[in-house]
Amino acid sequence: HKVQSLYRPFEESILEGQSNGEFRPWLSPTLLLNLIFGTIDHIMITWLIEGKAGDPHQKLDPFLDLLDHLTLMKKPPPAANDKRKQILDAAESIFAKTGYNRARIQDIAKLAGVGDGTIYQYFKNKEEILFSLPIEHTRDLISIHGEHFRDIKDTELRLMVLVNDYLNFLELHKDYTAIILLELRYNRRFYRTRAYDLFREFARIFFDIIRDGVDRGHFRPGVNPYIAVKMIFGAVDHSLLSWLMFDRPESLGALSEPLSKIFLNAVKI
Repeated sequence: HKVQSLYRPFEESILEGQSNGEFRPWLSPTLLLNLIFGTIDHIMITWLIEGKAGDPHQKLDPFLDLLDHLTLMKKPPPAANDKRKQILDAAESIFAKTGYNRARIQDIAKLAGVGDGTIYQYFKNKEEILFSLPIEHTRDLISIHGEHFRDIKDTELRLMVLVNDYLNFLELHKDYTAIILLELRYNRRFYRTRAYDLFREFARIFFDIIRDGVDRGHFRPGVNPYIAVKMIFGAVDHSLLSWLMFDRPESLGALSEPLSKIFLNAVKI
């Protein structure tokens, strides 16, 4: 009970940080607590038993630096005077909360802190704003995957990392995720836009991984990459609906491993 009472304030701080958006939502509080106290244990044991650690207080700053990078959400600040980004961010929030059809240009302008006329300097109409959102986000998503894939050669691991990155990105951008499912997925005009071309480019990453796995003999020769990609996005979309509407699961990151396992079981030899 004394150990639990020691852990509880730390756990409450982690949960509070996740609820207010300061900490990464996919982090397991239990695992993070084990990491924190385990690190302290190792530092103190080295100091007490081996006498090699020096003053343990001097280890606090580098330890906190690692914790910051591990736990804190990293949202790059918008560029100064980037009114276009301000407008897109405001529109994303308005579309997600009120729906695209009910959203008004003046509401977007007010939230963005610009005049109504300023919006028309950057976008022709409300629909162009809507179709610009996936362009910005999909470019970011493709860039993230490019960085993560640089040194990964294993086909299965590439697929798992891709699924994990996609789910974490959608969780980090919840308003955008709602717009994808509720405003874009069944909008016919969306499928004739540059935004959809970029989305297909992202889906192509999945396609190429699966085809490469088949060609290299890691996946079954009869696997159809096109259908496999549809299966992946279909499973993710329906999981997103449950998450958006019923908060199940609490974290999309928790789906990464089981979904990857299902996909791999379907395609592996």
